[in-house]
Amino acid sequence: LDRRRRVVMAGAKTWITSPEDFIVNKLARPDRGVVDEQDVKSVLEREDIILDWKYLKRRAEKAGVWALLQTIKNI
Repeated sequence: LDRRRRVVMAGAKTWITSPEDFIVNKLARPDRGVVDEQDVKSVLEREDIILDWKYLKRRAEKAGVWALLQTIKNI
């Protein structure tokens, strides 16, 4: 939660998770499905999101999903 972001959506302030944490959380789910992997691919393809790859790699390796993330990234 340290990397979460405060945003205003529909006039209300709320917290959202960082895109890096979103990616790792989606891939590390024990019940991960195709939709989760599509969500990750969608984040990776967005041009307006700048990812902290050093942090993302560290988190993904710790969660055991780095190889999967690399596969999704290169599809």
